[in-house]
Amino acid sequence: MHRRQLLAGCALSLWGAAAGAVTASLGVRAVVRRHSSVNVVDCAEGLVLSEEDIRRGWVRSTAPMTLAVRANHSDGIGLELLPMFEEIVCAEVSGPGVTWTGSPGGGRLQLPTAPGERRIPLDFRFALGPQARPGLHRWPVRISVTP
Repeated sequence: MHRRQLLAGCALSLWGAAAGAVTASLGVRAVVRRHSSVNVVDCAEGLVLSEEDIRRGWVRSTAPMTLAVRANHSDGIGLELLPMFEEIVCAEVSGPGVTWTGSPGGGRLQLPTAPGERRIPLDFRFALGPQARPGLHRWPVRISVTP
């Protein structure tokens, strides 16, 4: 039914244009779905633990992890943080508009978004468990995006 009406409207417009001055308007409606993406732009390759860090019981990342967040909404997105080795008891994350303390099993961090792309630097502080040893370790947290 809609197809016939559209074809009839087009035919009338063409016939009217041939006959003289005719104006017409066409309305269009679109639905834009929410979309967001997160890319790690910069991150330390590992984490160095010193004897002093172990005595103190915590270590701070030497440089922030920078995320490129692109979204077409301002509802925020979730980041799931999962610890990758048992030397880390919990993590604290801070950045613009973000302060979060996780549990030993990790947790979910809500990251603010705004339409467009922005870069968000996140600083990490890790609480160390009794089995922590000095040296270079792989990056201790895996991050995944959740709705």
